[in-house]
Amino acid sequence: MNISASAKELWEYAVLSENVYTDGWKEQTLTPREQALSTTRLPDTTPESYSKACTPARTGRLPLPAWWSMWEDFPPKDLREQAREVGLYMEVWEKDT
Repeated sequence: MNISASAKELWEYAVLSENVYTDGWKEQTLTPREQALSTTRLPDTTPESYSKACTPARTGRLPLPAWWSMWEDFPPKDLREQAREVGLYMEVWEKDT
């Protein structure tokens, strides 16, 4: 498989990898559901739509297609607090197919 073909199949995972470094745990003002809903979604997955949404000056999360959703209430509050103490952050995203 060449790089171009692989990139067309795996770009969503690259976006997920990039997005995890964008936010981190702050003092939460949004619930996990509100946080997931605030993630930019694309109406379709054409290269044109993605290119239009992702410009060099853009900050924040990169867009994901609507079939991705972040798990709510994960990790549990006690584990989230322990992780924050040592500088860890995590999200779990699920692809609805």
